[in-house]
Amino acid sequence: MANAKLPLHWGLGEANGEIELVEVDTDQLHELDVACGIGVVLYESVRDLSACLAALPSPITFEQATSEDVRELFSMAWQQRNNRDQYRELMAVHQQLRGQWDRLFADNRLTGLLRPTAPISAVPFGDEAMTTAFGEQVAIFGTVIRNTGPGSTAGHPAMTIPAGGGCAGLPVGVSIDGRRGQDDALFALAAEVDARIGVRSPLLP
Repeated sequence: MANAKLPLHWGLGEANGEIELVEVDTDQLHELDVACGIGVVLYESVRDLSACLAALPSPITFEQATSEDVRELFSMAWQQRNNRDQYRELMAVHQQLRGQWDRLFADNRLTGLLRPTAPISAVPFGDEAMTTAFGEQVAIFGTVIRNTGPGSTAGHPAMTIPAGGGCAGLPVGVSIDGRRGQDDALFALAAEVDARIGVRSPLLP
């Protein structure tokens, strides 16, 4: 990996009925996601949520639907509502992201992509926007969604399974991304990986 502080990502292939781990480079996936992901989310959230709210039996506006905890995020989204030209540019990058995913799976003959669900464990209580990780201050939101962002933006199905506890004893998980439109194959792969890990979340009874 180009950045040594990032966790390794592994491709999951199958050979002779057995799961095979193949180390893969996902740097470009992350670069493309950073370039388009949040912009697409902000534009589409206003467009789609506004249409949904207007169709309610008692219609409400986008502004009326925002509660205090998400008001800042939705305010950012509202500012993007008329940026159609920028949205088209972002969607061109989005297509590049989807193409890169397809090539990664095809070139490495992958069934899934395995990585930590988040590159850090749960942050200390009281840390709201920033926390200490990798020996430096990092933005919590961007860091926590880093591993799951590219697949979510590209429209790939994903599943997280428990993988034990972190250094503070809090539960951690691993995430598996599958191919688009192959949810059943992802369920089967995740079930097999889960059985091999053999870890039950400490939060479950």
